[in-house]
This record gives sequence, structure tokens and C-alpha cells, in this order.
Amino acid sequence: MDGEEELLGYSKEIAKGSVWGLVGSISLKLVSFLYAILIARAASQGDVGIFYLAISIITIPSVIDDLGLPGALVRYIPYFAERNEKGKIRDLLKMGYTCIFFSSLLLFGLLFWQADNFGAIYQNSHLPFAIKILSVFLIFNNLLSMNSSFFQSSGDIRSMQSVQNTQNVFKLILSAAFFYLFGASILTLSAAFILSFLIAILASVPSVIKKFSLLPLDKSQLTNNEFIREIIPFGITLSVIGSLWSLISSADRLLLGYLTPSATAAELVAVYSIATTFAGVLSIFPASIGSIFLPLMSRLAAKNDLSKMRSMMETANRWVLLITIPVAVMFIGFSSQMLGQFYGPSYAGGGEVMAIFTLGLLISALAYVVSIAFAAIRMIKLEFKITVVVAIVNVLFNFLLIPIYGMIGSAVASVIGFLVMVVLFSYYGKKTFGFTFPYESYKLILAGFVMFFLVMLIKPLIGSASFVLPQLTDAALSSYASKILYLLLIGIVFAFASLVFVLFAILLKCFKKEDVSILKKGLIRLKMPLWVVDFSEKIFSFGTT
Repeated sequence: MDGEEELLGYSKEIAKGSVWGLVGSISLKLVSFLYAILIARAASQGDVGIFYLAISIITIPSVIDDLGLPGALVRYIPYFAERNEKGKIRDLLKMGYTCIFFSSLLLFGLLFWQADNFGAIYQNSHLPFAIKILSVFLIFNNLLSMNSSFFQSSGDIRSMQSVQNTQNVFKLILSAAFFYLFGASILTLSAAFILSFLIAILASVPSVIKKFSLLPLDKSQLTNNEFIREIIPFGITLSVIGSLWSLISSADRLLLGYLTPSATAAELVAVYSIATTFAGVLSIFPASIGSIFLPLMSRLAAKNDLSKMRSMMETANRWVLLITIPVAVMFIGFSSQMLGQFYGPSYAGGGEVMAIFTLGLLISALAYVVSIAFAAIRMIKLEFKITVVVAIVNVLFNFLLIPIYGMIGSAVASVIGFLVMVVLFSYYGKKTFGFTFPYESYKLILAGFVMFFLVMLIKPLIGSASFVLPQLTDAALSSYASKILYLLLIGIVFAFASLVFVLFAILLKCFKKEDVSILKKGLIRLKMPLWVVDFSEKIFSFGTT
């Protein structure tokens, strides 16, 4: 089979995984969104800032202590399965869980010991307490990551999303309960956060045990030498790369808190964190596509079939842009309004930060499928070099721009880093796979510009409409009603503009046969009526080349 026929053969698996990936990821971000609203409105900006600052400090070393083993599972389990060496999968899991538990304990002790020093660096007496409590998160997070990666590596995206959503839902529920019973504070924020991971681990254990018991006992074995000399170095390199990406994602908050006056630093970090967290919703769309494409590409890598990988990369790139661009346009167009409506007027000042950061995330989505392909063929040294360059660029521009432009300078530094990343991944993607962005991707970007101009034309009308909404007698009730109606208007604009975007994509012929096949199977998985499936297939077929 050629590349297109091969991908059509995978379309059922892609559709199934993508549906669960999107549904789960959207649910995950929706709950995270509600969680951010809860803590922004219930806790003081100072407490929110300290909480996010502590999480940022812990996140950087947290990627190292797992030895990269969760990421190694996603690469090696489908690789061993394709080579019919399933006995090695059992050994890999046993060794992986053992190593990750003890490495987590070690780093937990180190962070607990050094918490006071971090407080001195940031001149904040409350920070050490937050770090000491939240450092327990390292152990629970790594165990949950192993469970989640085990599900993902076997193509069970539904279970993977279930694990992640369980943790997220309980984080929201426990936070609301603790705030109600004990008040919003660093202690209640941290306790709810940590316990949510423990509950998710306990809930996922039965499924992990069942899936492990189904692995066949064959003669293939993963030797200690192979684990130590191949998988551990691979995992450690992944850890270093992950640590650098954590540095990149956390450097803005860390440097913003360090380079601004201590009297206002916590508040600035709070506003910036809420704005970038909201913008981070955009990342669920590339991630949901990547969660299913990575195991598939690892299986193709086991066959050393780069041409079919390239075909799959082109398809993944089209789908990433198709589902990411419309949301990005709305986030950029209505950033201040969304922050003000959801989190309160004090956070509306982060609108420019959110818009700029959203643009950066959209740019970074262009490089996502190339990074997946490098992971599939184990070219982690190259990914490491790219990550080092991006980290240096990001930190350098944060140092240069924060003293001058504050939060906006930090967001611009992130965009510059994302641009450098895309250029480097694009260059090496072409050199390694012969991959270039498909022509259809550029046409999708053009359709995105059309949508953006349409949104900006309609935006003033939304503001005018909000003033003629009916006013209720009760001031508090009227305030809530006006917010709901205003957001409803934004939702209507989003639906209309997205429809225009899709129509332009069809007219510009941005799709191929495998895209229509994936769409059809995805709609079937969603239990859509047959007439909807047939109609959608016919309409999108007009947009194929």
C-alpha cells in the first residue's frame, strides 16, 4: 500500500482515538477553566500568585525525577508490540514503576530541604510553606503519568483521558469543598491539588492491573543491561528535554516574579498565570491529535517506513490547524472581554498577554507533528539541541523585555521562542523526513485570516448589543444575567465565524481523501445520525484535492 492507502487503513483507529482525545481534552480544559475561575474569585491575588509560583518552581525538576519513563513507555510499548516482543513490555513496566517511585522520593526530599532558600530568593516568607506542601505532588504526579502513558501507548485514549479527567474533576470538587469549609488559602489550595492526584491514582489502578494481566508471557525479555543502556538514557534525555520545556513554560512567571518589585510581583504573576492558563486551552487540540498519532508513528518507525510516516505527518498537520485556528482567532479577538467576564475586572488587564501568548501557541502548533515524528524515531538528541536553543532564546528575551514592558514583554519573549522552535523543527523535518508543510496548511491559515477579519468586524456590534440587553431589578442577578448573555453572544459569533472558516477551507480544497475518511468514522463514533454523516462526507468531499 502507498502512504495514502496505509493511512486510510489506520483511519478507524485515528478517528476513535481522536474522538476520545478531543472529548476528553475539551472536558479537561473546561474543568480547568472552572477551577481557574474558582481560585481567582475565591482566593486573593497574592495567594494565587504564590500557589502558581510554587507550582512553577516544582514543575521544572519534576520532569527530571521521572527519568523520562512515562514518555519512554509511549515510544517503546508500541515499538515492542509491532516487533512482537510483548514480554519486554511487562518487564519495562515493572522496572519503570520501581525506578520512578524511588526517584520521586529523592527529589521530594531535596525540594522540601531547599524550600526556605527559594523563599529567600523571591523575598517571600509564604513561599517555602507552599513548596513544602506541594512537593508531595511529585510522587503522585509521576505515578499517575505512568498509568496515563501506559494507556496511551496501547492506544486506549479513552482510559488515558479518564485518568486525567478524574484528577481534574476532583481538583475542582475538593477545592470548592475546602474553600467552603475552611476558607481559601495556600493550605486549602495545595491540599485539594495534591489529594486529587491520589484519588485519580487509586481510581486507575484496577484498569492498569487488568491491562497488565492481559499482556502475554512470551520468551522475549527486557534485560537489565538493555533497560540501563538504552531505555534509561532515552528516558533521561526526554527528562532533560521536558525539563527545558518546563523551564521555557515557567521562565516567564519565574522571571516576572524576580525582575518586578516584590510589592507587586505576586499580583503580576497571578494575572499573567491566569491569562496564559486561559490561552493554554488552545494546546489541547494539538495534544489530542498527537496522543493518537504518536503510537501509530512509533509502529511505522518499527518498520522503518519514513515515507508513510511523512504521509501521516501531513494529515496530522492539517487536522491540528483545522481544529486549532478557529479557537485561536476567538481567543485573540476577545481576550480582555473573556478574562474580565470570567475572572473579574482585576484580571482583564491580562488581555494583551493572553492574545500574544495565544498567537505564540498557534505558531508552535505548526511544529507539533514534526516533534512527534522525532520522538517516534528516537531522534531525541536533535530535539534536545533544539530545546536548548529555544530555552536560551526564551530566557534571554525575558531578561531583556520584562524590565521594560512587564507582562507583555514576557509574552512577547514566549512568542519569539516559539518562532525559533518552528523554524528549527521545520528545517530538520525537511532534512530528516523530506517533510514540508503541505500546501493545504497554508490555505487553512488563509481561511483563518478571513475568519479573524470577520470576527474583528463583528466585535464592535457585540459591545453595542451588550448595552441593550434587558436589565433586571436585582443588581447582582442583572450582573450575572448580562455576563451570561454577553458570553452567549460571543458563542454565537464563534459558531458563525467557525462555519465561515470551514466553508472557506472547503472552497480552497484544504482536504484529502483520508481526512474525509477520518471525519466520517469520527462522526460515526459520536453516534451522529446517518444523514448527518452522509451529508458531511459529501460536503467535505468537495474540498478534497
